[in-house]
Amino acid sequence: MKKMTFGSGETNSVQIFSKERVHVDYLVTLPEEIGSPSQYSTLIALFSFAEEGDTITLEINNGGGYLNTALQICNAMADCKAHITAVLNTEGHSAASLIFLNANSCGVGKYASMLAHEGGTGMMGKPSDVRRQMQHYDKMGERIIRDTYEGFLTTEEIDRVLDGLELFLDDKEIIRRLDVRDEYFKALMEAENIIDNKETQEVEND
Repeated sequence: MKKMTFGSGETNSVQIFSKERVHVDYLVTLPEEIGSPSQYSTLIALFSFAEEGDTITLEINNGGGYLNTALQICNAMADCKAHITAVLNTEGHSAASLIFLNANSCGVGKYASMLAHEGGTGMMGKPSDVRRQMQHYDKMGERIIRDTYEGFLTTEEIDRVLDGLELFLDDKEIIRRLDVRDEYFKALMEAENIIDNKETQEVEND
């Protein structure tokens, strides 16, 4: 804590106190397939403790991996106060694409590629148990894919991915689709603001 005094020779001097704030830029590399949640405790802690004004760059060169771990990382990213930039350099397949698309901003390296697909399971147990697990998996899987790729893939493409399509995209296509997604959400936000303003006016008129 620093103390700065103005007019120190006067009786009613003004004292101003200042506190230095250090902004930190973090670089995190994800160079291996996504493993069990226990391997990412440090990363989760970083997202939790990073402050507003900090920046976190995620360098992704990753073939995918555990979906549940990727979802935990995405949830931590959503709650993070720092600005998160994900750079796809050069591979962001499967679960890694979820992390990439959930960042605040995205960068794409030359010759980068992305794979969007439904994912796989290794369920075991009694047939009745497997059926119930599959019903739950199908429901959650569809929700995750629709939420993640909304605006980035077309509705038809999302339906095809849910039907088993493995969709590969190169760097130029990824960049184009990111631009399309930005315009999609911008238009969506503008439409929501129009609805909110209209509802507010109706309430005021009543």
